[in-house]
Amino acid sequence: MKKKLLFVCIIFSVLSCEALFVDDITQDAVIILAPKNNSQLESGKITFHWEKLSDTLSYQIQIATPNFENAKQILLDSLTKKNTISKELSTGEYQWRVKASNTNFSTTYTTANLTIN
Repeated sequence: MKKKLLFVCIIFSVLSCEALFVDDITQDAVIILAPKNNSQLESGKITFHWEKLSDTLSYQIQIATPNFENAKQILLDSLTKKNTISKELSTGEYQWRVKASNTNFSTTYTTANLTIN
């Protein structure tokens, strides 16, 4: 009986440890689908879209004007579980970026420039 109990405990321990292993996504990159880098669009509601990355719990998307290095304003800084988000933008120069995260790791940001006419 003790051997069976020990066996069950060992199996339970091994299976419960599986949840502790989270894939390291730091070397992965989020691929931007739209708007692509250096896109020129008309003002209005802009939909930002990127490819889903496996083993990801959320995405952080940020939009700045004119860019992040010389930001006059951060227009959006949001976490989402989806791979799309929309934002009204008026005429100007913008930069947007997105990164993926899971419980332990994050990718670096993928960044694109955008002009709104």
